[in-house]
Amino acid sequence: MKTIAVSYKQLYEIISALELKLKLSLAEANDRSILTEDEIADMSNDIAFLEVILADLKSTFERWQTLPSTRD
Repeated sequence: MKTIAVSYKQLYEIISALELKLKLSLAEANDRSILTEDEIADMSNDIAFLEVILADLKSTFERWQTLPSTRD
């Protein structure tokens, strides 16, 4: 397994894109009535989980911005 370094901003953008994709997929599936109620609930839970992760990433990133620089 390779280790890949990403910044908080990049991670936030990746998860935001995933959240948007899930929301769009859920909306499309609802329009076409192709999901069961359980599948809709699962996708909704996934979206809610991503929203929690995004909020945590955002608050952590904002806290880090207020820390003094250690690059001297």
